[in-house]
Amino acid sequence: MGKTDAKLKIAQLKSSISIPIHRIYVIGGLLVMLGYVGLGVKFALRRRRVAIFTILSIAISVSLLLSSFSMGSSLQKSAGEYIRTTSSPVDITVSSTKWDAPIDTGLMNAISRDPNVINIIPRIEETARVQNGSEWIHLLLVGLNSGEERHIGGFSVTAGSFNLNESFCFMSDTAMQLTNLSIGDHIELHTSAGIHFFEIAGYGNVLDKGVVGPAVIIHISSAWDIFGIRYPDNSSNKLLVEVEDVFGIPATVNRLSSVCGTDFVIANQKSYNLWTVTVFLTQVNSVLGTLVIAAFFIAALRVFSSYFLIFTERKFETGLLLAFGAPRFQVLTVLLTEISIVGITGAIAGVFMSLLTGNIMATLASSIITIVSPINAEVLFEPSFVISPYLLTVSCISGLLMTVLAGLIPAILATRQPVVESLKHVYSGVAGPVSIASKTSKMIWSSLLALGFTLSVLTSAQLISDLFSLNLIRSDLLRVLSVPSFLLLIGGLSTYLARPASLVKIIQKYTRPVIRKLFSASLKRRSIGALLIFNLFVSVSVVFLLSSNVSYTLLSSWENTIGWRSSSANVVAYLDGTAGVEEIEQIRSQQNISEISEISETYQFLKHQAVIESGLVFGIEPETFQNLATIGIQESFNLSAGLAVLDMTNSCIISDFAAQELNVQIGGEVEVADRVNLTVVAICESSAPIFLFTIIEPRFLFVNTETWQGVVGEPFLASGVLLDSQDPESTVSDLSEIPGVYPILVSTVVYDYSAAIDSLSVTINLTLGLLLFVVIISAMLSGWSAATARRREIGMLRAQGMESEEIAKILSLENAVPMLSGLIAGLVVGFLANLSLAHVVKRFSGGHFSFLDYQSIFLVIMIFLISVLTSYFASLRATKAPVADLLSNRQKTS
Repeated sequence: MGKTDAKLKIAQLKSSISIPIHRIYVIGGLLVMLGYVGLGVKFALRRRRVAIFTILSIAISVSLLLSSFSMGSSLQKSAGEYIRTTSSPVDITVSSTKWDAPIDTGLMNAISRDPNVINIIPRIEETARVQNGSEWIHLLLVGLNSGEERHIGGFSVTAGSFNLNESFCFMSDTAMQLTNLSIGDHIELHTSAGIHFFEIAGYGNVLDKGVVGPAVIIHISSAWDIFGIRYPDNSSNKLLVEVEDVFGIPATVNRLSSVCGTDFVIANQKSYNLWTVTVFLTQVNSVLGTLVIAAFFIAALRVFSSYFLIFTERKFETGLLLAFGAPRFQVLTVLLTEISIVGITGAIAGVFMSLLTGNIMATLASSIITIVSPINAEVLFEPSFVISPYLLTVSCISGLLMTVLAGLIPAILATRQPVVESLKHVYSGVAGPVSIASKTSKMIWSSLLALGFTLSVLTSAQLISDLFSLNLIRSDLLRVLSVPSFLLLIGGLSTYLARPASLVKIIQKYTRPVIRKLFSASLKRRSIGALLIFNLFVSVSVVFLLSSNVSYTLLSSWENTIGWRSSSANVVAYLDGTAGVEEIEQIRSQQNISEISEISETYQFLKHQAVIESGLVFGIEPETFQNLATIGIQESFNLSAGLAVLDMTNSCIISDFAAQELNVQIGGEVEVADRVNLTVVAICESSAPIFLFTIIEPRFLFVNTETWQGVVGEPFLASGVLLDSQDPESTVSDLSEIPGVYPILVSTVVYDYSAAIDSLSVTINLTLGLLLFVVIISAMLSGWSAATARRREIGMLRAQGMESEEIAKILSLENAVPMLSGLIAGLVVGFLANLSLAHVVKRFSGGHFSFLDYQSIFLVIMIFLISVLTSYFASLRATKAPVADLLSNRQKTS
């Protein structure tokens, strides 16, 4: 039993120590890996100069990414607040289109459950008639709850008081003028539910409530009493909807349309402001996104070129690690750790740099807005720079991933070299031809060429179709793909284009014989370095051309595109019943007013064939109204004429909703007020920016002042005036002194956007300046690398009596060839890309586009000249070392 016990104890001992042994293996492996990681950290501290420039490129990219993210989110937030505060809080209206289809409590509950809806307010809007002698006057009867609507505009009381309790009503100025009644009188309203009497408590302007024309306002409870059969259980025919996210209004409209069905009209009451803001934010994000992508591309190219040269010069060290038994994966870990350290450092530096660049952008933008905006009103954009944890994380990870991915190929190529070949390479200071292995080189360039050629053929077909208006291919995707397609094609052909013989001959022709001979010999070396410089300048040229063209498009087309769809009036003057021709002439005589447009409105029956609907008729002077409050025309006899189509006798422009309700098209006739037949010459959108206030009634039409007299039976008399003033605050103050005139200061879309565009222009220029800095640094680093890799060569030339300046000229000319060829190729690609994108940008900007921006071309040429000079002085500094140090290849590790 003793032997058995001993065996059992041994077995137990073995089993007890087996787990620790496995753990020891795991811990040992981890320690080995940590050792290789530590080795990578040590390698990262070498060649500090290259690392610093690479970190700087990464930092600029990360800072631009953070700054653009922050600027974009800041603009989005400010724009949302602008839309909310410069118009009625009503975001969406739901209107019933059928007598027997009211908005009942069940439908109200379904609408209120929408995730973006925060409040709903019912209204009742009906028509009523009042007899004035032998004439019947049509009025809009509005039932509303003043308590629930206390935050939605207000009533401008001309006389009396605003009292909707019990049997009181409030009249609009126009209604009081038409009915010839006074405060305290009882109005006899003939409705579809019988005759009802209300005492007039007061009258004034009700446009701020979204009510246009002659109207009688009563409490909604009174309306329910009158129309109890039609609107049982507190139902209504109008619903005012407020949402949480104004940018989610279009999606909310679509959801509510599916909930409500075809018997209800769901209208986006902020379509104009929302449209202009969305377009502008899209433009801003596109420009900033393009610049960020460009910065990342240049930084990735910087990382790739730096580490390709570094790993090439350290072939011997890599071969030594492999010779001592290190697996290739662990050697790759060393190299990737070195790259990651640089990437992490660059990302952290980018965060700190973004504090500077982001605040500079925000401060400049705010300063410009303050300078150009004399109105003490809330402007569209209040830029601020805020770093959220999410943006911080995304930017840092993006910078690190970009660095690792850009350095992955050089690291893999370094570890795939045969050990014998790597050990043969000892850094001697005599540069040999630096190139990728033949198989890898052919595979890379063949793939780039095949992909670039295929995509370029497709995009070229689209380009030809656009240029000659063939309409054979109509794909925005192909138009946008033109930029990467042509870049890939040039990348595939770069081995032939980077150092063209014709360009080399021109340079040789104007150089001394000694420099010419040595330049020709040295040009055959460092082929990868030449390819990298060539592709860098191609990319930079394309980015500068495209970015500048987009900037030009934004700055030059804004007033004619976005401004064409919004109002440039910055003061609105409402006129009550006491104001007449004399008061309007007083308005015209005010100083600082550059343009004025009069407008009047009436509520009438509209008839086409057997269909009769009530709607608003606006009298306008087309030319001045077009400049101050243009409507969005969808169809017209002559689109280029704008509102001038109203010059035709007895013509009208009708809203799209009214056209659908009446089933009338362009060329058809609409009978108005049983008096006159009007020819429809254009159809406009159903939400017009009149006075920049919400229009609740989507059924309306426009006529000129001459036609107005035939419609209403009396001469045109304005009930409101739109003004464009050079000093809006002063104008409002002066107009307030005129009896019967009620001016309101309006923060206009175009005015605020002009300031925002100025700030965007500063942002773009600052970003392009940072990209310019990266390119110049890259050129300087390239010249310095070329010189330090050939110290013994330079030492031998110096020993034979050649001056440092001459050697620096040889090295800088060697870099100048791919720079110049890249510049030329980039200009060609940029021009072709601009042609390809012309169709998209013209549609996007209203027809404005610049095929060649001469300022951009000048800037790119300046970049080339500065880069050549920078490369020359960097090479000159390296060649001025003592000859003994150059020949012995003694240098500090940098």
